Amino acid sequence: MILSPDALLLHPDGRYEWSPDRAYRAWMASMRTLAEVLPRCTHFVVMVGLPGAGKSTWLTAQAAEMDTSIVYFDATLTRRMDRAPLLQAALRAERPVDAVWHDTPVAVCRARNALRSLERRVPDAAFDAMVRRITAPAIGEGFRMVTRVFD
Repeated sequence: MILSPDALLLHPDGRYEWSPDRAYRAWMASMRTLAEVLPRCTHFVVMVGLPGAGKSTWLTAQAAEMDTSIVYFDATLTRRMDRAPLLQAALRAERPVDAVWHDTPVAVCRARNALRSLERRVPDAAFDAMVRRITAPAIGEGFRMVTRVFD
């Protein structure tokens, strides 16, 4: 199962509708779903990377081979504090949690972001803020394993 707060921001007609309120509601809905499914999964995988790093594309490519008992959380999660609620949820459910860190060069992420439709494109100021604050996921945060993917 793939949980993605961004997927909840898609309008039925396919348009992406972002606002701070909608983003908050999408995050909260994803966390509620996570709390429901974690007790039934074997383990949990958190995707980490800048916008355009290839997280969703990687998940789509892996979909045919995915173990259906694993829950994947697809979001940027650039800071340790962003990942903490997910790690806490996994700890409460007594499930191991791994990270897949997409360590894609900033220039590549920026170029991919620029190719997105206007409503899907992360504004430059927000993108730059994520670049400044991104930290690599680490075992010390509570991850069982961190897999680094280069794209």
